[in-house]
Amino acid sequence: MVIKGGFVLLRYYGCETGEKDLQFIGAVIMLAKMFARYFF
Repeated sequence: MVIKGGFVLLRYYGCETGEKDLQFIGAVIMLAKMFARYFF
């Protein structure tokens, strides 16, 4: 659970540094985290 939160932080870190790859990875993990709640 903590690891998933760390990936979500990549999105915000990517926004600050301008890294588009980090923003994309963070966004994908965040969406997966939101929808995973319905599957379990």
